[in-house]
Amino acid sequence: MAKVSVRAARAKQGNLTLYTTGIRVSDLVKDNFYSVETLDPTDTTDSGYQRVLNETRARRLSDYLINGLDTSDCFLPTSVFLATSEELDYDEHSGLLLIDTEKTGAFSVVDGQHRLEGLRLAAERDNRLLHFEMPVNIAVQLPHLHQMCHFLIVNSTQKVSTNLSNNASCHD
Repeated sequence: MAKVSVRAARAKQGNLTLYTTGIRVSDLVKDNFYSVETLDPTDTTDSGYQRVLNETRARRLSDYLINGLDTSDCFLPTSVFLATSEELDYDEHSGLLLIDTEKTGAFSVVDGQHRLEGLRLAAERDNRLLHFEMPVNIAVQLPHLHQMCHFLIVNSTQKVSTNLSNNASCHD
């Protein structure tokens, strides 16, 4: 079980409460910190919603991170999205978020399983990665069915356009 205290900012989006923070890999890889609920079409007992892990993709990320450490160019700015159906203790005055997986259970990974696995693999090979901080968004009081819906939204409908025309303006 993991107990972690981190600085975080709380954001409300409709009924959704998110905490945005950075969590060290050493904390992310603790036993029972997160779980990935896969849906393997070849396994009739699976009841999750995540795709089956692409191990090659995770290993490539691990290699990238270790090589980046060696050249001082190691970065991974895209946050992972974790969720729990429980509430977390948050001190608004200090901005400290207390994570106690003994109370909440493991966080569900809504988005970022390959990043987390790549970080885990890299930390196993090079303990310098244990100090690396990963941007994390944590949704609280989010029922399992809603977590599944958020996975679908993040992975099927949200697109970032890379088609920037000359008419694009930062002031629009």
